[in-house]
Amino acid sequence: MKIAVRLGFWVLLASILGVSCKKELGGSNLQLPDSNGVRKVQYVLYTDKDFSNYDRNINFSVFISTGNTTIFDSAIATMRVKDIPNFANRIVVEKTIPATVTGDLKVGFTYYLENVGNSWYLDTCKAATVNKVVNYNFQ
Repeated sequence: MKIAVRLGFWVLLASILGVSCKKELGGSNLQLPDSNGVRKVQYVLYTDKDFSNYDRNINFSVFISTGNTTIFDSAIATMRVKDIPNFANRIVVEKTIPATVTGDLKVGFTYYLENVGNSWYLDTCKAATVNKVVNYNFQ
């Protein structure tokens, strides 16, 4: 029964993230802009801690903003803290930023831990950065 529940969770997560998710190894954080000005942000979520006894729910979201304008904000499926994957099974979400969005960006993760509160992991994507990797090892 436990295996069926875990399998169901991963199938649901894969279907929710579907098109916007892909696994890649590495990636450069700084390159010269290409001719059409398109930039990409890749979000990588995993943990190297043992949370096997921590049964609370956690809600992760990824976002991109510039100034006071939110360009992208998307929730990742609710999961239990103990189910946050290790690096080998990390969750990867990639978002293309339209060429019309110029300047520095604020990128990162926000999360809500059940009965604890909100927190976040913030990073900056400079205007000249074409491929930004937001690598978050949840602690």
